[in-house]
Amino acid sequence: MAEALKEDAHARSTRVYLELIERGIAEGECGDRSEFFEAIAALMHGDVDLAAERFRHAQRHLPPPFGPMASYGLGRCEVKRGRSGVAMRVFKTIASGEAPAEIRRLAWLEVEALAITRDDRLTCRKAREALAQLDGELEPVPSGTT
Repeated sequence: MAEALKEDAHARSTRVYLELIERGIAEGECGDRSEFFEAIAALMHGDVDLAAERFRHAQRHLPPPFGPMASYGLGRCEVKRGRSGVAMRVFKTIASGEAPAEIRRLAWLEVEALAITRDDRLTCRKAREALAQLDGELEPVPSGTT
């Protein structure tokens, strides 16, 4: 029963976010970032191919943080497509690039997860070292905000 209520709450919040995104796109509130938000909406609808196409375009045309976030979204699409090698390259590019530290941290977490599934201990170790270094750079999150 509790699990069903939790799933219903998650489904409702997902629907609300999707409606807000789609309304913002339709009303032109997203400006030059509309392609990024179109990609998010496509992914929420389960259209991974359309999402990947929109993320790919957005990563090339949007400044940080939206460009790097679009690259991250593209990597997630490649994971969903079962293309772990492509996803690994995308995440490594983000992780070693000039993206904001928070996005690089997410990318290193993805690199680590993919390395674990491949039993690639060297890449896993490199990811963990990079994460430890980034954790030292990032500002601590105030308690109760996560």
